[in-house]
Amino acid sequence: NSFAIHHMDLHSSNLPAPFSLQGIYSGLWFSENLFSPFITGAITIDDSGGYLELLPIMGEEFLYIELEPDNIDSTLDIQTVGGYFRIYSISDLEDAGEGKKGKRYTLSFSSAEFMINAQTKTFKTFVDQKISTMVDTIYTRYIKNKIPELYQKELDVESTFTLRNYCASNINPLRA
Repeated sequence: NSFAIHHMDLHSSNLPAPFSLQGIYSGLWFSENLFSPFITGAITIDDSGGYLELLPIMGEEFLYIELEPDNIDSTLDIQTVGGYFRIYSISDLEDAGEGKKGKRYTLSFSSAEFMINAQTKTFKTFVDQKISTMVDTIYTRYIKNKIPELYQKELDVESTFTLRNYCASNINPLRA
């Protein structure tokens, strides 16, 4: 499938405003897995303006991407899709290619929750609680509250009925 890119902006505390990457990217890919709660991806940048020196990538940047599917079945109700992703690595610099000036590098990104989940352990005991309450509590306490408000997502949890006891001790929040 192809997509129209409406926004591809780098958000950094080092910048007074978001910086658009639309004019300098040469490749973009996403990976979504049914068995993983995260989206990952990478964007390849052909940098002939020395932006990497002006925008130091320190691993605390967010990438906002907004896409709209092209050539879709008009009977489907698919809207523009957008989200914030955390930049977590940058590849080694290489020449931009034959006949091009500058450098090429790739920024790897993932859902913001990926980094927080990897760096966080849960320590919580639930007694006579609904599973839906447990899920909401763990997500809010260990994931959502560690993401800047602008980048937070709401979790839609269907209410459950049965009361359970559960101890989440020293495991990642999304494994709890």
